[in-house]
Amino acid sequence: LFGLRFSGMHEWFGVRFSGLYLYYYLFAALLLAILFISLRLQNSRIGRAWTAIREDEDAARAMGINTRNFKLLAFAIGAT
Repeated sequence: LFGLRFSGMHEWFGVRFSGLYLYYYLFAALLLAILFISLRLQNSRIGRAWTAIREDEDAARAMGINTRNFKLLAFAIGAT
């Protein structure tokens, strides 16, 4: 996968990993990265706009949020 060999022993930063442990730490790192990105998105300007649109679209529009563009952005991100 992406040029990495998952068979045998690997050593990263002086720590040796074998098959099952390698998968465990790889997926744990991937999970943490996804959680970090999700939390950053939720607390960003875009995430707050999506929350406002979800709660009350008319009020969000009255606050100056371009609901059409933010809905299209949510659709585009969800479709990828």
